[in-house]
Amino acid sequence: MIITVYLDGQKLKRHRVTKGFTQRSLAEAAGISPSTVNLLEQRQKNERFHPTTLVRLAEALGIEPSELLED
Repeated sequence: MIITVYLDGQKLKRHRVTKGFTQRSLAEAAGISPSTVNLLEQRQKNERFHPTTLVRLAEALGIEPSELLED
């Protein structure tokens, strides 16, 4: 059985805006490129992302990684 996990771009953007980050400042805090943040936010469902990207974004936002995943 294969389980596909999706990062929810709308949730990422909502958390980013709520915490007062720009895409660039979140990228810097997470140690990833601004273009990655932009691409992840543009799509509601992102299945091709590295797990460390999820962890880095969550840590920068001060939330659990699961809060960025699709319900």
